[in-house]
Amino acid sequence: LERASNVAISGAVAKTLKRCDQIVGNPYRDHLFKQPAVQEWSNDIVFVGRLVSDKGCEDLIRSVIQLKGKGFRPRVTVVGTGPEERSLRELAKTGGVEEQVDFVGGKSSEELAVMLPKHKIMVVPSRWLEPFGIVAVEGVASGCVVVGTTGGGLPEAIGPCGPLYPNGDVDGLTSQLERLLSDDKLMEQYRMQSEAHLRRFRLPEVARNYLKIFENLLNGQNGETPSIPVSNEPKRGTI
Repeated sequence: LERASNVAISGAVAKTLKRCDQIVGNPYRDHLFKQPAVQEWSNDIVFVGRLVSDKGCEDLIRSVIQLKGKGFRPRVTVVGTGPEERSLRELAKTGGVEEQVDFVGGKSSEELAVMLPKHKIMVVPSRWLEPFGIVAVEGVASGCVVVGTTGGGLPEAIGPCGPLYPNGDVDGLTSQLERLLSDDKLMEQYRMQSEAHLRRFRLPEVARNYLKIFENLLNGQNGETPSIPVSNEPKRGTI
């Protein structure tokens, strides 16, 4: 690695390398994941991921239980399968939110592209440090406000299109969800940031960045490509 030109998918990954020349985020399929012309929401929150501890679905369900105590009853769709599904269902039942949480199993990309725009919020509650988080980009592209954790590359994938909270902090997640569920104007302000943010993750843009890297290497140069800002905050004063 020290003798090569290294490209990382996020600033978080770049920091783990002794040498990293460029940062180029992963592309999403913009022909598949897109915001419909008229968005009709049938549910409030969606989770997409394997049902294992690292992905943090348990934290989301505990947050939904807390929200119920505060007078909020969001409807949640859990997309995915895994060894913890039974315990997660039991948690929802004992917490009194079983009727709010719908476990729908695994879905194809095509099915997800239809489902995501029907949800106002996507939660990516990862406990571990995600290298990037393409599902977050797909959520943004589908018109969701994305709530994610501060560690790893998720802040770069979410950008200015949703708030963050510390990994594993259920109270922090509850606070962010309470803010969003109480303020439609705030939700819309986050959605307004999506077009500019998504531009750098579209396949033609990512391909151009890689082609530029190859061109510079063939010419004996270490060229620079646009990096992804680490902060997820919108321009000051916007939100």
